[in-house]
Amino acid sequence: MKHRWAHDCSLLRFVALGLLFVAVEACGGDDAEGTSGPAAAGDAMLADTSDAGAEVNAALDPDVGRSDAGAVDAPDAISDSVGSDAADSEAEAAADADAAAAAGDAGDIVDEPWTPPPHPHADSILLSDRFLNIAHRGGGRLAPEGTTPAYENAVAVGADVIECDVHSTADGVLVCMHDDTVDRTTDGTGTIHGFTFEELRALDAGYAFTRDGGASHPYRGTGVQVPTLEEFFATPDAIAFSIEIKQAAPMIAVEVVETIERLGVADRTVVASFPDHVIAVVREANPDLITALSLGEMLAWVRVRPADEAAYRPPGQVLQIPPAQGDLDLLAPELLARADRLGMKIQVWTINSRARMEELMDIGVDGIFTDDPALLQEVVDARE
Repeated sequence: MKHRWAHDCSLLRFVALGLLFVAVEACGGDDAEGTSGPAAAGDAMLADTSDAGAEVNAALDPDVGRSDAGAVDAPDAISDSVGSDAADSEAEAAADADAAAAAGDAGDIVDEPWTPPPHPHADSILLSDRFLNIAHRGGGRLAPEGTTPAYENAVAVGADVIECDVHSTADGVLVCMHDDTVDRTTDGTGTIHGFTFEELRALDAGYAFTRDGGASHPYRGTGVQVPTLEEFFATPDAIAFSIEIKQAAPMIAVEVVETIERLGVADRTVVASFPDHVIAVVREANPDLITALSLGEMLAWVRVRPADEAAYRPPGQVLQIPPAQGDLDLLAPELLARADRLGMKIQVWTINSRARMEELMDIGVDGIFTDDPALLQEVVDARE
């Protein structure tokens, strides 16, 4: 009982920190190694408490209350879905765990764990044993993040996968940008969904990029534009793609799936989204797509006890995770072993130091998201 209590407390911290991540993500700061977006926005979020965080904590265990990590205000469309979805996934996992425990000893690892059936895209590089160099937003340390120059440069320096975040314009065009506003990376202000595509294309998407702390801006005024999702998929010589659907309302998941299907890149694309209901729409639209686990699904995956594993069915094929959330080690040996038994791939974000890249490759992660794909490729090449 004491062990179960400690485990649940760690999960509470995971949920609260997950909400914190979603909120800080909206400001552009999701580097697991400590870099962040605008400091003022991040500090303001950290100072707030969140009804959504309290709701999740109460749903998991009303007696525990607010976690030590606190909670933060997330964007309304995201926090509502994450709060309810994570709680639902946790409740379902707990029910499954109790049912499985009734049939056997909860401390024993199952003798015959479930073996996943062959995936329709089993030959995809995304599901292979090859280690993947994943250019986070195209490699924002080397070129303007989320732009065609970044994606082309990432391919040139050896990235196996290029990654983008997806929103839609006011007139329904799917575009690549991490934030839901244009303020941080362009010379404009306002939400992406508040611009028509023509208005968005008029902005300078290379405006803010700098390699020297702001002393120079080599891409400013050079005609760099916000790319469409179609342009992202058309990156010359790109091997594979990772896309995260950032926009939860209005829903764009079906349009994203239709674009993937129309361009014939389903076998080279992994689709991710934090809200459970968004990734559920993706899977309903095309059950054969390669998908990453949502935030609620990741919580349920961590929550699975050894005796429950045979009854657990992962809803996706990929875990895209930071190395840890608070004191919960998401790369603990038992979790890595579970992922391997269940045929799941672990891709870790966002790693920008050589030493950390080396450490993660040593423990056997399947891929690393990085803002510096050239550095990661140096590490990979040195091991061959």
